[in-house]
This record gives sequence, C-alpha cells and structure tokens, in this order.
Amino acid sequence: MRFVLKSGERRLLPAASFDVDFWRFEDACKLASIAAEDAMRVAALHEVLALYRGALLAGCDDLWVLPLRQAAQRQAADAAERLAELVRADDPGRAVDVLRLAVERIDPCSETLWCLLMSVQGELGRLPAVRRSFELLRERLAEIDAVPSAQARQVYERFIR
Repeated sequence: MRFVLKSGERRLLPAASFDVDFWRFEDACKLASIAAEDAMRVAALHEVLALYRGALLAGCDDLWVLPLRQAAQRQAADAAERLAELVRADDPGRAVDVLRLAVERIDPCSETLWCLLMSVQGELGRLPAVRRSFELLRERLAEIDAVPSAQARQVYERFIR
C-alpha cells in the first residue's frame, strides 16, 4: 500500500489511510452540535471528552498551533458544560463528575465551569464541596493574577449563606 502519493511536485497523504484522534474529536464535536436526539448528543459529548487528552500538540510552540489549541480547549470545555446540563436533572452526581473532570483536565480557570460545578454541588446540598470548589477556583485564578468575578462570588454566596 502506498501512503504517499506523488502528484507533480506535491506529495499527498490520503486521509483514508490514517486515523487521527483530532479528526475524530472534530467529528464528535460536529455530531454533538447537530444530533437531533439527546441520547445521540450525550454519546457524542462523551466521545469529545474521551478524545480530549490535554492541550493539542502540547510540545509544539509554533504560532500556527495556538489558535487550534485554544479552539480545541474551548470545544472540550463547551462539551463538558453541555453534557453536564443534559445529565444534571436525571443524574446530578454524574454532572458533578463531568464538571470536576473539566476543571481539572480541560480548563482550570473557566469560571463558567466552576460556577456550574458549585451550582450542582449546592443543589445536592454538598456545601463543603461548594466551599472547596470556590477555594480551588480562587487558587487557579491566583496563578494567573486574577480573582473570582462577582458572578462566581454570587454563586458561592447563594449556597453558603
């Protein structure tokens, strides 16, 4: 089998000959956005999260990688948020697990994810977990010289007061 095809001065790598996890990640993101049924959407979102294993091309610092890396991170964070929202009503514990994974592995500085995590924890009556989540958010933001927003403080105070 020939993996490299020559066409004039160009060399072509036929996509059908390769399996690239980033391509599968992009396909799962597309499927999650167009799925007509929640079950199919949930499965696609699980696939997105399973395929996101950290920063895209983490060892490469070339400028062309940065927008792709940021886009993949944003897609994975969005997938975690959507999945948590979809499973929240029927299985809030699972939503907490998805959100914990997201703030640990995908975007530790995403206040959106942290606020959603604290909300689900608070609704479950896990007030110590809400406190710990807010402290972890504060620590993560301190690493980038930032502080929790007014919205994050409101979510926290809604359950702690």
